[in-house]
Formats: sequence, structure tokens, C-alpha cells
Amino acid sequence: MKIRLLLTAIIVTALTCTLGSSRAWAATSVVVFADSEATLSDVSYSVQDSGAVSHLICDLDPGSVYDVYRNGQPLGGRYFTDGYGSLSFATQQGGAFFIANPGIQPRFAKLGVYRDGNWYLDESGDKRWGAGDAWVAFGIAGDVPVVGDFDGDGRDEIGLFRDAYWYLDSNASGAWDAGDRLIGFGMPGDVPVVGDFNGDGADEIGVFRNGEWYLDANGNGLWDAGDRLIGFGMPDDIPVVGDFNGDGVDEIGVFRDGYWYLDANGNGLWDAGDGYLLFGATGDQPVVADWNSDGVDDIAIYRNGYWYLDANGSGLWDEGDEAHAFGLDGFIPIIGKW
Repeated sequence: MKIRLLLTAIIVTALTCTLGSSRAWAATSVVVFADSEATLSDVSYSVQDSGAVSHLICDLDPGSVYDVYRNGQPLGGRYFTDGYGSLSFATQQGGAFFIANPGIQPRFAKLGVYRDGNWYLDESGDKRWGAGDAWVAFGIAGDVPVVGDFDGDGRDEIGLFRDAYWYLDSNASGAWDAGDRLIGFGMPGDVPVVGDFNGDGADEIGVFRNGEWYLDANGNGLWDAGDRLIGFGMPDDIPVVGDFNGDGVDEIGVFRDGYWYLDANGNGLWDAGDGYLLFGATGDQPVVADWNSDGVDDIAIYRNGYWYLDANGSGLWDEGDEAHAFGLDGFIPIIGKW
């Protein structure tokens, strides 16, 4: 069928998944959200009985890109999981299709800015400051803001990096209280980085120091066996993290005077298959998010309160891209699924 909708819901009934090798569960209804024209074909898929992450095993059409949701919240990449009777998933082709449990709207990356302990979050998603947006006081002057889905629930939490300590608002209350996490990881002067470095659907922490990346790849908050040390970049580079190839695992990169060096093949080396882009200028602040909902992260820069988004994912500033005013000079850009 052909769909021409803007985040409008339709009910689809012909959906079946196989649990393991023998049992089957048929979805009686799921909700499809579409934000641009695309074609939805019959879909089949399988998951593991244990609820562990499993690969998608069938295509809609050649070249399709898939994102996956559990209970209406995004896991990211080409993966999905058994929700024990409440499985939901998403497919994207051309535009964006989001299949989720009835009544649950998927979350999208939204803008935000931070300064001296004050967070200004575009909760309404209209890329401007106004009614429905949120102001949160969390942190003090000198803290470095961090954002990530640290518990894998599909909603990003805010946090701070201060003198090698991470203060994570794990319960998303907007205050430092019971249920939050304090982690010692890194050294004073390090640049904090956040990403899903192991593909488990939750974000892990790391630091960038003089061209080296120290990634808590096993997600236990400690530097130990199973973590990764990668040399990629130069001491004065700005680190960036994103899923640049759509495989569900975040890759690393650096921004240097308007140039982006992206480890697009994810091997931790600068080699064939990586990305080299010119987008921005010296003094800009790099930002990464999936602006066009195709399952691959795109780039952007923040300059004096203005956001310049490579919304069409071409790696160039051209037709189809977006500029938005959100923040002021001296603010730090942040991105999250609020």
C-alpha cells in the first residue's frame, strides 16, 4: 500500500513473528507511523526466546534500512528483541516507517543546549524554544554535559562529567537523588564521550585523551578487560560518536577545523571505507544525530546559537538541509531523545 502521512497512525494486522524455532505469535494490531511517502510491504521477522538481541532475517526490499523498537522505544540499528508478548519493531524505507505498540509514539532526536548547570531541552521537537520545552538545573559551572540512554529504555538521560567523575541522572528526575549513578572513569581534562559501543541498545561511557579513546565497551563503569583503547585522531581534535553505517553499533570520529574524519567501517583505524567530509568551519561545535530517520546518523554543526543540520545526509550543505536558531553564543549543544 501507498502511504502519504505525517506522523499519522494506521493499523496493520498482517504481521507475524516466530519465537525460536517452533512457537509463533501473531500481532493482531500494530501502529505504523510514517513521516514521508514510502511503500510498506508484507513483513516477517524472528526473535530469540531468551529476549536477547537477534538479527533481522528478512528484507522488505533491496536497500531497505531497519530500526527496531522494544515497547515503542528505539533499540537502534538492524536489531530487535523479544518483548515477551509485547514485541514491537520498526522498518524504514525511503522515508520513515515506525511500527510500535498501539498508543506508543516513538522518540526522535531533539535539540538542546547547556550552560553552567542549566539545560534547555526542546521537548516539543519543533527546534525552537517555546511552550512545551523544558528547563532543568543539573550541574555547576565548569561541568561538561553528557547525554545517553544509559539504561536502554529508549529515553535519553542527562549527566555531567567533572574531574574524571560521571554524575548520571539515571532515574531521569532532573535532580541528583537516590537512584542516580556516580562513576569514576577517566582523568581530569579528558573529553567525555557516550555511545552504544557494544550494540546492546544501551549507551556506554568513554573518554578521549590526546588522540586516544578509552571506551567502557563492556558497560560496567570500570576500566578493565573487555574495554577498548583506540588511537584515532590528534590531541586537539573534537571527538564525535554516531552510528555512521547503520549497523546498530556506534562508531567514532573526530572533527578538525570543519573536517570530519569518521571511522565508518568501525575498525578503529583510518583506512579505506572511512568517511572524510567538509562540513563547518574552525570554531564550530560538531553534533551527530539521525536527522532524517534512515537509521544512519548524520552530522551537523552548532555556531553562535544556530544549528546547521545535514538533514539529507549528503555530507554537504545543500538543498534539503536545515538551519535552526536554538541557544545562544557560548552555550554547548546537546542532542537527546527527550
